[in-house]
Amino acid sequence: MQGDDDPEEKTSTLVLTSPSGLFVDLRIFADCMPGGSPGNTSERHFSSIDWAFAGRSLRQPKRPDGVTAARWTHWVDSRTVDALSVHDAGLCQPLPNGDELEAGEMLDPRGVVRPYEEIWHDEPVYPS
Repeated sequence: MQGDDDPEEKTSTLVLTSPSGLFVDLRIFADCMPGGSPGNTSERHFSSIDWAFAGRSLRQPKRPDGVTAARWTHWVDSRTVDALSVHDAGLCQPLPNGDELEAGEMLDPRGVVRPYEEIWHDEPVYPS
């Protein structure tokens, strides 16, 4: 998160993306993961999933400064019945360590559009 809020990460997130851009994004409350810190489970309505969505991603060609515009079309989304109405776009730039910084605006769980920053780390997947 950027702006006036302190950075925080309440979830452990896994995103699987195919070469064609199909993706699944699963965000599980970190305190529900092995080794997570205790939290107020009553606020989670008996669910360890904070957010889950899937669809297709589209990345524009890299600009000369190395930044890439990206958009994620949600086909299903655990936070809304109208997944296609979700605006999910950001600018992605490579970091010196090989990770990627994604920055944009998104609807938070309370329905407020807020700026965000996320750092992503790719793990290669090899066929067995």
